[in-house]
Amino acid sequence: MPKTYQITETESNLLREIMKNCKIVTAYRRLEAVALRGEGKNNDEIGQLTGFHPDSVSKLVSRFCNYGITALVKDGRRGGNNKNLTIE
Repeated sequence: MPKTYQITETESNLLREIMKNCKIVTAYRRLEAVALRGEGKNNDEIGQLTGFHPDSVSKLVSRFCNYGITALVKDGRRGGNNKNLTIE
């Protein structure tokens, strides 16, 4: 049986506070999905509100419970392939 993670109301309020200062749109959406889970919504409802697949919502909640807020906020993008650029 899958493990169900619980998000408390205080954690949800903390996520909402962090969302106010978040400048990265993807991180904002991830924080919102986890905050909605803490407010009592299920994965299907969160998926309809945020555009995430219900399985993705479950993964986001799992990542938050295991690794904390930094797992949701970090950008994850890396540098591009610049070896074809000239000096100009």
